[in-house]
Amino acid sequence: MIQHLFNNFAVLTIEVLLGGWLLRKFTDVRPFIRRLFIGVISGSIGILLMLFTINLSNTVLLDARQIAIIMAANFGGLPASFITALMIALFRVSYFGVSTAAYLAMASAFLMAFATGWISTKVHRYTLKWLFMIGATLTISVFTIYLQLPEQALEALPAYAFFILACGIYSMLVLGLQQRVNEEHQIKTAFTSLAKVYYETKDASEIYAATLKRLMELFGAEFGTFCIIQQGQLLLVLRIEGGRQERIKRLVPEDAQSRQALRTRKSVFYTDWNRHRPHNPEDDELYRQGVRSSAQIPFFHGDKAVALANIGASKAGTFSVADEMAFSFLSPLIGMGIAHKNAEANFQIISEATSDAIVIADKAGRIIHWNRGAERMFGYTAGEVAGQSLTMIMPERYRRAHEEGYARAAESGTSTVMNKLIEMYGLRKNGTEFPLELTINNHDRTGFTLFIGIIRDVTVRKLVEKELRESELRHRRLIELSPEAIVVVTVGRIGFVNAQALRLIGASDENDLIGREVLDFVHEEDRDAVRHALQNVTLESEPLENWDSRYIRMDGSLIDVEIAVAAIPYHDQVGVMLIVRDVTERKQAQMKLEAANQLLTDLAVRDGLTGIANRRHFEERLTDAWAHAVQHETTVALLLCDIDFFKNYNDTYGHPEGDHCLKQVAQALEHAAAAAGEGALAARYGGEEFVLLLPRGNLEAALRAAGTFRFGVAELAIPHSTSNADDYVTVSIGAASLRAVAGRDPGDLVNLADRMLYRAKQEGRNQVIGAD
Repeated sequence: MIQHLFNNFAVLTIEVLLGGWLLRKFTDVRPFIRRLFIGVISGSIGILLMLFTINLSNTVLLDARQIAIIMAANFGGLPASFITALMIALFRVSYFGVSTAAYLAMASAFLMAFATGWISTKVHRYTLKWLFMIGATLTISVFTIYLQLPEQALEALPAYAFFILACGIYSMLVLGLQQRVNEEHQIKTAFTSLAKVYYETKDASEIYAATLKRLMELFGAEFGTFCIIQQGQLLLVLRIEGGRQERIKRLVPEDAQSRQALRTRKSVFYTDWNRHRPHNPEDDELYRQGVRSSAQIPFFHGDKAVALANIGASKAGTFSVADEMAFSFLSPLIGMGIAHKNAEANFQIISEATSDAIVIADKAGRIIHWNRGAERMFGYTAGEVAGQSLTMIMPERYRRAHEEGYARAAESGTSTVMNKLIEMYGLRKNGTEFPLELTINNHDRTGFTLFIGIIRDVTVRKLVEKELRESELRHRRLIELSPEAIVVVTVGRIGFVNAQALRLIGASDENDLIGREVLDFVHEEDRDAVRHALQNVTLESEPLENWDSRYIRMDGSLIDVEIAVAAIPYHDQVGVMLIVRDVTERKQAQMKLEAANQLLTDLAVRDGLTGIANRRHFEERLTDAWAHAVQHETTVALLLCDIDFFKNYNDTYGHPEGDHCLKQVAQALEHAAAAAGEGALAARYGGEEFVLLLPRGNLEAALRAAGTFRFGVAELAIPHSTSNADDYVTVSIGAASLRAVAGRDPGDLVNLADRMLYRAKQEGRNQVIGAD
């Protein structure tokens, strides 16, 4: 019996060790396949254990098949334990035959599968879970033996219970030891593989993927996300789900779980999501996909958080606080590796993206880093300059001073040119020189002194500066020699004046004007307009040109000026430039010309004697009035007037008095025209005849105007002793009004008024006769 017991434990040891190893080898496969495989392996172990039985008596046999069911439940849960129980039950019937004992054995196997599978999902601590499962299987076995052999139960149960307890605890210890050894090995393997990946891989995104994969492999996770921390925000960069890898780049909200992990610098565990789990949209989706256990692992480099990994598994209890040791072992390496790769990637991005040359040299002045900007600037590739002296990119005249200064800086770590902007010349591969700006810094935190130079090609800038200086000189000369007065105003005060402006204002020195309000030199009536222009002109607006104003000279005299106003940049401010032209002489000449033009106009349209419109102007106005009336279908009215017995007046009083009489009558007619309304025109028609045009008048308006005119002439009371109409000068008036229609001539209106005038004379003169 002792020999059988030893053989059984030997088989049990081999099976436990081999089974545990095989089961862990298949942690990466899909959950269904993994549970099926666990059930089959555990069932095979159970069948093998059944073949190494121990005979307690002729009717009682002992075996450790329960251990196989417990192993299946431990590694695969309820599905795996049921598969194991099914294999054991089928082997029991096929090998030992169908009997009541066989049915009891099958029933007990399935009860054990259910009990151990349920315990494995509810209890997550390894030792406690195993003790509960051993106790459950022992209880079911004892009950089965009691039902099968009630008379021999008391005799067999102590030995059976001791055997099962011994096998169960032994398997628990062996598997536990194997698990701890395996975990330590996996941790060390993960550490070694990650260190190798960090050393060999240059792409930061590949580092993230390798880190997340190793963590998931190490702890049996099926879901995983990886976030890096940039400027205090979580940036999701990678997701692995069901073996499928997806690269992402989006910000994620920082929930309470991640805040706790980053604040405490410790991993946060949710052992069983069925009891307690994080609640946010992303975790809710993972819960629907089957995640039942998770861990959130922060990674730090020094005091700075650099990344956060989330891993999840479909089996509750996959992660627990006991895993913190493994996380804390790997965290420094992962944090340092990610921080290093992020810094390296950032440096690479900056180094390659900039158009400046970045050159790093060692203590001996040999080049050890040469970016693309340096390749473009100097014409050498990184391979051509690696290990070469910095003097190869310097003109000969700088090399000795450089070597002496570099030696002093390498010895003392300081230099007068450190962290300063230096202007010098560089030497290209083709032998040409070019101007550059250089900033030098040193770095010795790693124990090695490095000198970092940032070089900028300033060839274009130097050319622009030269052109700008030449342009400024040209403009300064143009402004100084300009025949126009130029004044620059900032915040309402004069900031610049040229020589012509001094002459214009009458100042002897520019200090008489600089700083003074420009409005002091503007005529009071023009100040509001000037002030508005100064306040509203902008760099974007169009200049104000040819704007007339009046300025006050230093001696108080006024000058007429023409101004152009535009905004310009001036001493880091927006200034207003005024180009002022003295137009006093031009204004005077213009006034004289306007007076001459007016005189010519008057001569053309005015009667030389009376000063009212002449016949030519009357006829032009009649034509225009008639055309307007035709267009609007209105009437035109006319008065044709004649001084009664004017020939007798001339013969009696003489031509000078006759001319004076004509002037007085013309003035009376002008007053009548003014009273008639806008557009009325009084004109001398010829000799002693006068005409009054009413462009929009009717006969009634014409008769009113005629009455006003007669009354005005009567008021003059000009004596006329030889008149047969009265003792004073009188007038006869013919009034006419016609509706203007197409095809009718305006002369018809004049003829009608002339006939009415003739009737007035025939009927005794000194009266008005009208017709329409």
